[in-house]
Amino acid sequence: AGYGTYDDAAGAIGIGRWEGQNGYSVQVGARHVGGFSATNPSICNGPDDPFCTYDPDDDGFRNKNLVARGAHTLGSQLLSGSLYRSQGEVEFDQGNSTAIEQDAGIRLEGDLAPGWSHRLSIGNAREDLDIPSYYLLYRTRRDSLDWQNDFKIGDTTQLIAGIDFVHEQGETRDTFAGVPQYDDSRNDTALFGGWQGSFGAFDSEISLRHDDNSEFGGATTGSAALGWHFGEIGRIYASYGEGFRGPTLNEQFSPGFGGQFAGNPDLDPERSRSAELGIEIAPWQGQRLGANLYSTRVRDLISFSGPDFQAANIARARIDGAELTYDANVDPWLVHLAYTWDDARDESSGAALVRRPRNKLDAILERELGERFSVGAEVVASDKADDILGATLAGYAILNLRARWTINADWRLTGRIENLFDRDYALVHGYETPGRSGFLEVVWQPRTR
Repeated sequence: AGYGTYDDAAGAIGIGRWEGQNGYSVQVGARHVGGFSATNPSICNGPDDPFCTYDPDDDGFRNKNLVARGAHTLGSQLLSGSLYRSQGEVEFDQGNSTAIEQDAGIRLEGDLAPGWSHRLSIGNAREDLDIPSYYLLYRTRRDSLDWQNDFKIGDTTQLIAGIDFVHEQGETRDTFAGVPQYDDSRNDTALFGGWQGSFGAFDSEISLRHDDNSEFGGATTGSAALGWHFGEIGRIYASYGEGFRGPTLNEQFSPGFGGQFAGNPDLDPERSRSAELGIEIAPWQGQRLGANLYSTRVRDLISFSGPDFQAANIARARIDGAELTYDANVDPWLVHLAYTWDDARDESSGAALVRRPRNKLDAILERELGERFSVGAEVVASDKADDILGATLAGYAILNLRARWTINADWRLTGRIENLFDRDYALVHGYETPGRSGFLEVVWQPRTR
């Protein structure tokens, strides 16, 4: 159970029993947040904007959820299942929406013969989004079947082969008139295969995939990677991969909100090529350094742009960047540092892609204070970024603090303070983010008896 700023109250209760791979667990939870204003006046195009939706009232949300898992061994096979369901209501300026998200799946995995193992998964997902203010009901359903087979060849090589099948169906309904605005479905069937092997100081991987999409036809993509281990402390790796992504039903057919953020039935699928070069070093026990360079070229990148922010293809986009990481877990300290430089642009115009800051930093420092206490701090920093309508999101840096007290073997108390210095910042132009806030949580989890 927990409580924090903005009338943020949350609780969950669960029960479970596991013996090795066999067992079950069930948890139910709920959360109620009074919230803060979803937007600020900058979302409006001046004080006389007739389409301005800004309202300074608090916009909160309520949610309840269920998570269940279970597994049982059947000879050499493990049969498992899971269910996740979330149902909530979210308020926004001038309206509210209710949403249901559900994901259920069954998996059978294990050895079929010496050197042959498999994993067969069947899943179903649904999402219902009801927005009475716009007389809009959006529903999607997704059924999937995945079967992957691993064939071990010798001690250091294996082949992978399988099939993916996805059936998607989506519907948007005008709840005022009671008629559907669109109702569409599609299938995607994919065959894939791969090879993985290691030889001395080298490890490598090659894969190939062919998708047959009922809406966009066929596409074949491949990838390859090679790594070299030097001594006991490091590894250098390089990879190349191709990607294919068809537009979602929402990106194609959503009616949008008052004509804005609508889908586009004429969208083309995205196709991409990516390359990466990196190095990982572990010079001291419990510490790791990493650095990598990446470059991606995307054809027909899907973006919501234009005067009404309708979905559209960006003919060619490029994304180049670099990442530096450092991780250490040396008693009593835990350290994580991650820096990213990212240059993402529309190749035709040279303009930066929206909401993609060039520099980002995440730093975490934690320390154990004896066996029962720990304290930590996190700094999240971001460079400025372009946004829609020519707006600029200012750069920012925020400091978060956290602490944990293990009262005894069954009880623990955790607390956190976010945005300690109450900085104003935005992730989307015109939309608010939390100011200084705190949250306290108590957890009871009895030892296995």
